[in-house]
Amino acid sequence: MNRNCKKFLALMCGAMLIISGCGGKNEELVGSDAEPESSTETIEADISATAGSVEQEEAPAKEEVQPETEAEEASDTEAESSDKEQSEAKSENEAEAGEALTSLPQYEYPDKDSVFYAVNKHLVEVVAAEYEKSDVSIPVVREVAIDESNPEDVIVYGDFDIYNYDLDGDTLMTASGGNYPGAMHLKKTENGYEVTSFDVCEDGSAWNASAKKIFGEYFDRFMEIQPDDENRQKVRIDTIAQYVEANNLPIKQYQDFGWDPVMITETD
Repeated sequence: MNRNCKKFLALMCGAMLIISGCGGKNEELVGSDAEPESSTETIEADISATAGSVEQEEAPAKEEVQPETEAEEASDTEAESSDKEQSEAKSENEAEAGEALTSLPQYEYPDKDSVFYAVNKHLVEVVAAEYEKSDVSIPVVREVAIDESNPEDVIVYGDFDIYNYDLDGDTLMTASGGNYPGAMHLKKTENGYEVTSFDVCEDGSAWNASAKKIFGEYFDRFMEIQPDDENRQKVRIDTIAQYVEANNLPIKQYQDFGWDPVMITETD
C-alpha cells in the first residue's frame, strides 16, 4: 500500500470516531425524547385555569344559598307577625264581647201569641221585682193544666219559679229567686193575654190546704210535678239555653250558690 492510501484510511478512521461520539458521556435528552419547556408551561397554565374555573363555578352556589336563608328568616318573621296580629285581634274581640255583656236583654217567651208569653212576662216584671235588681231574671214554668173555658178568665195552673242572675264571665250566677206554685188568671185582649191575678200557695203549715183549694181537681197532678227536681232542672236548662240562643250570648253555664256550675246544652 502506498503512502497516499495509508493517509486516506487514517482520515476515514478519524472521521468515523468523531461521528460515533466515542467517550460514553451522559448528556441531557434532546429532540423528541426531551420535554420542551413550553409544554411544561402550558400544562401549568391549564391547571391554573382549571382551578380558577372550578372556583368560579362554586361561587354562584354560595350566592344561591344566601337568598334561601334570608327567605326562611323573612317567612319566620311574617309568621310571628301574623300570630301576634291574630292574638291581638282575639283579645280585642274578647274585650268587645265583655263590654257588650255588661247588660243583658230581658227574657221573653219566644211565642208572643201564646198565653205563656204573658205568664212569663208577669214573672219577670212583677214577681222578680220583689227581689234586689240583678242582671237578668229567667222564669221556669211547669204547666199542670190550663182552663180556657172562659176567655175572660183563662186559668193556668202550674209550678212557677223565678231565678235572678248576675253575669260572671260566661256564667250566670244565681243571686236570688223563689218558688210560686199556684194558678195565674188571664184574659184575652187584642194584643194577646193579660194577667189579672195570681193565686199562690201559702207558706208553712197552710201550704197543703191552700194548694188543694187552688188546684182543685188538678191537685194530684200538681203533687206529681212539684217535687220532681230533676224535671225542674231540665226545664231550667232548656229555658236558659233558649234565652242564650235567641240573643246570641256567649253564656255556657249557670251556678247556684254553694253548688257546681251546670252546663247549658243546646236546644233541639
